[in-house]
Amino acid sequence: MPKTKAVESLASGMKPMETITIPMDDPSPDIYITKIKISAKDASLLKYDRASKNHEVEHCEMPFFSQIHPDFQDALNYFRGIAIEVVGLDEEAWDKAIVSGVSIKHSSEGIGLTITMQRKLEYDGLAIVVNTPYLSAEFLTREKRQIDRLIDEAIACLDGKRAQMDLFGGGGEA
Repeated sequence: MPKTKAVESLASGMKPMETITIPMDDPSPDIYITKIKISAKDASLLKYDRASKNHEVEHCEMPFFSQIHPDFQDALNYFRGIAIEVVGLDEEAWDKAIVSGVSIKHSSEGIGLTITMQRKLEYDGLAIVVNTPYLSAEFLTREKRQIDRLIDEAIACLDGKRAQMDLFGGGGEA
């Protein structure tokens, strides 16, 4: 999926939160996903930076209420095992937890993550929320393909790929 598609579709309707000028020496992607927050009850949120042709970076966010596509949730849930291991949780107790958020830090060394996951308790609809410490790009070296998949799914979500679109065919695209 071309990374520029999201820029074109968002340019008409999304308002940037803030615009700053950053020199960009390398031909980097146009969209940098910085935060993914998924909620079943409230608005979900994607935060991202997008590069413009005049070397400005706009800090943007897109809230949405629709369910994410199952491919996106699968890409998020891949990181559940890493979170369980890093935090030292009981794998059996947390195997049904969902990854509900990821903060993403882009740097010259690569991409680092902070993972948020939730485990619903059997009563009162309460959930336990756990955050990992920041996991550096060096720590996540072997996970590059999965991080790229997660970012691709987040960009597809920005482009309109959601769960309910699959009811009508077309692979979840609007």
